[in-house]
Amino acid sequence: GDLGRHSVVVDDGGHPWLVDFDHAEALAHPRLRQADLAELLASLAARFGPDRAMAGAATAFPPDQLAAALAAPPQAALSRTTRQELHDRPGLWEDLAHRAAPPTEAVPR
Repeated sequence: GDLGRHSVVVDDGGHPWLVDFDHAEALAHPRLRQADLAELLASLAARFGPDRAMAGAATAFPPDQLAAALAAPPQAALSRTTRQELHDRPGLWEDLAHRAAPPTEAVPR
C-alpha cells in the first residue's frame, strides 16, 4: 500500500531490502499490487534512470506483471512526488511502458 523507492534500502554488501511494511496487506488485490509496482518502477526510474529500474525489476518480476503494472494504472494512484517527477521528465512513463510491453511479432506476409 505504500511501496516506493523509500521502501528500498541497500546494505553494506550491496543487497537491497524492502522495508516499511506498516501499510502492507498479506493478500492485497492484484490492482493494488500493480499500483505498488508501478509506483516503485516510476520512482526508481525517475531517480536512477529507466535502464536500471527495468533491469532490476526484470530480475524480480515476470514480464507480464511488469507490462500489466505499466499498461494503464491511473496516474492518481501514484504518489504526489512520483507524479511530479514524471511531469518533470516528459516521456519517462511511456518509455517504461514501452520497455515492459511484450514484443510484437511480425505478421508473416
